[in-house]
Amino acid sequence: MSKEKLDVSEGYIHKISEIKNYINSHYRNLNLYAVWLFVATLGSWSVGNVYIQLLSMGVIFFLFFSQVFENRGDRRPFKKMFNELEKEIQESALTGDAEKARYHEISEAKIQLLGFKSALFFTPRFIVCYSFWGLSFLYFSLKMAN
Repeated sequence: MSKEKLDVSEGYIHKISEIKNYINSHYRNLNLYAVWLFVATLGSWSVGNVYIQLLSMGVIFFLFFSQVFENRGDRRPFKKMFNELEKEIQESALTGDAEKARYHEISEAKIQLLGFKSALFFTPRFIVCYSFWGLSFLYFSLKMAN
């Protein structure tokens, strides 16, 4: 492989690694913020008025997700990031085994980081705390209906 193709290939390896690190960082942030989601939701239970409880749940939802997405610089879906990189590789000078290897790395990263099982594995605190928020919201809504 020529020096130029080697540099191009290494550049794509670096880009794939950056995307993977970005996704892992997002998952870590979700788990970190989930604790605050839980604490805030728990605080809503101490309010006596169901209307205020529902209002607080709405505010919690807004604050939590605005914080999560404020810290996520690139707003593109993760899958789109990988798809755009695949397209970039396709249009590049990369050919043969090096090209196939980069496609394989992207495919492995998608499987490893973007599937439903991956979300369960990488964000368990977020899933538990968000479920608690959802069940609390449902309970307060049903309580208001009665």
